[in-house]
Amino acid sequence: MFDFIKNRFGKKSHGSQSRDGLGSKLSKRDLFLEPLEDRRLLAADFSLSVSDGDVTEVGANPGEFTVLGTGTTAVPTVINLTIAGTATAGGTDYSTISSTVTIPAGTNTSQTIDVQGIIDDSLFEGDETVIVTLDSIASGDVGNTIDQASKTQSVDIVDDELAVVSVAVQDGAASETGPDDGAFRISLDKANNTGDTITVNYIMTGVATNGTDYATVDGTAEIADGNMFVDVLVDVLPDSIVEATESVTITLNSLTLPSHVDAGKISIDTNNDEVSLDITDNDSATVSIAATDATGAETSGPADGGVFTVT
Repeated sequence: MFDFIKNRFGKKSHGSQSRDGLGSKLSKRDLFLEPLEDRRLLAADFSLSVSDGDVTEVGANPGEFTVLGTGTTAVPTVINLTIAGTATAGGTDYSTISSTVTIPAGTNTSQTIDVQGIIDDSLFEGDETVIVTLDSIASGDVGNTIDQASKTQSVDIVDDELAVVSVAVQDGAASETGPDDGAFRISLDKANNTGDTITVNYIMTGVATNGTDYATVDGTAEIADGNMFVDVLVDVLPDSIVEATESVTITLNSLTLPSHVDAGKISIDTNNDEVSLDITDNDSATVSIAATDATGAETSGPADGGVFTVT
């Protein structure tokens, strides 16, 4: 065995020697741990990418992430995952994704993470995200690392529902008497489940004057998350002017949407985008006539006529 060692590592030193006679440059650690040190040289850098981002409710089309280990590993690598996003797992929007992924040992090996079990619901919610992050290495070769620049990726689950916005008179009994306010109702044909506000922009016209005959309205109405409608109040301001019944008209003209809602999925109903109500006046007046010059005479001189005044 000594001859083998001498051939492998060279002649023994004539200087300081260990008790086994192999010299100071060769120890038992060299003999028994060298294979382990070679193994420590094996490692990979793990990155995450989107390998299938076409995820839709239509046809319950799934998505896919891929974890790639660039390098060579001696044993399988287990990586802890963090799953986030606006989409809800557990069968609400998609099936639950495991909290770990195992990448096989070898050179430049990879493993996919599937986004499957897509639920085609009837909610108007906009596109929803699934975000996966390579969080930490649970086990594997000592030198393994996670590429920080590409450790987080996301896919969108594209919503397929459509929504329509319309307006109607909610309370048309507007009057200066009381006063009695009127109201318009701006509605979605299905609940807003986008997790955000949908803003409807409108203009007010008619004979009645915004800010004079009724309290100022600013031209925007917000349908909150979870709601189907919002009312625009016509807050009547009584005056002492005798005037005819005055109309108030609301016209829907545009929408302001959350960033994750496709503008092509929601529209204004052009057959129900404008409606009017009337504000009834409560002022009255009395018409009278009086002779302000009751003396008139037939004379041979200038005519002396009388005068009536109507008030």
